[in-house]
Amino acid sequence: MKILFDTRHIKEVYSGLGRYTHSILKALVKVNLFTKLEIILDKNCDYADNPLFKDIEVKLTKNITITYLDAPLFKLKHHINVSKYVNSSDCDVYFYPHFDMPTFINKNSIFVVHDLLPLVVDNYILKYKFLKQQYFKNMITFNLSKKNSKCIAVSQSTKDDILNIISSKYEDKIDVVYEDSFDDVIQTDVVNKNIKDVIGLKYLLYIGDRRPHKNLKEMIDIFKILKTKYNYEGYFIIAGSERNFDLDIDEYIVTESYIKTIGRVSDSELSTLYENMDSLFFLSKYEGFGLPIIESAKHNKKIIILDASSCTEIAPTSALRVRENDDFTIRVEKIFDYLYENKIIDNTKYLKNYSWEESVKSIFNGELK
Repeated sequence: MKILFDTRHIKEVYSGLGRYTHSILKALVKVNLFTKLEIILDKNCDYADNPLFKDIEVKLTKNITITYLDAPLFKLKHHINVSKYVNSSDCDVYFYPHFDMPTFINKNSIFVVHDLLPLVVDNYILKYKFLKQQYFKNMITFNLSKKNSKCIAVSQSTKDDILNIISSKYEDKIDVVYEDSFDDVIQTDVVNKNIKDVIGLKYLLYIGDRRPHKNLKEMIDIFKILKTKYNYEGYFIIAGSERNFDLDIDEYIVTESYIKTIGRVSDSELSTLYENMDSLFFLSKYEGFGLPIIESAKHNKKIIILDASSCTEIAPTSALRVRENDDFTIRVEKIFDYLYENKIIDNTKYLKNYSWEESVKSIFNGELK
């Protein structure tokens, strides 16, 4: 099989999409499901210091090559120039790791939908909301409608959202293929100076951004009750993007000495935080997949999630699923009991469901529907 693999999203080294693209490509090379693999990159980008590109570059052989196109992402050239090149190639299948696959491709093609955040979460888009929602919806609909295309959804929850919001008639064109955690550690010279003050503490950990659907305010409110009413002995550590949206998180916790925001962390720092935490605290109302859950599970740690979207789908049986319609005091009590429960966690069997190599086999071995 000759595969044309669109790798342009690795330009964003620290984005989930960039890491996903690299992880799928790396696994594809490892399982060797192709006779020829051609990698597409954007000639307008400088990849010289890109660690994901460097990892790809060392794998080049006579049957693994790179082609540079004048095709910046999210521009008109993305649709025109890539479509023209793909249609003229002798590839058996073209793979694109996002929802906005170039419009004019008429070859066998596979694209990926990671979530439907712009359509499901009301305040996810802040500017030009209607136009962006229409573009998002129309691109997915158009690519699903092609007779020679296949869609990969990263969870059953995401597939259900597509069927409910886009159209139920595309059920046979969508395959659910789970992700895995990003195990490659990107080395960085930037050190988070807050880490040394956290390690050694007893703490709950949240990792992610501060968008409203992440439900950070409720997690903070729950933690306050854990401290004041139940005398929980630990801290609440909030890591990730420090950009605020509907609520100034820093102002909201200014008097709470047991809640600490530590900002962005590197791969190795995050692994250290997982290893030393009491539990993951992750009451997000909507996730396409929920990467922190898999990452925490690999450390055999307790996990507290909201029983919603893909989180409940992918969480191990040892996780606590808090129901959104439960009374607030009941939720707090359940969390406290779970934290102090003497529980031995072994996720060895559970983790067998998540493998980049198995993901690649599911994506590329299936027939186009």
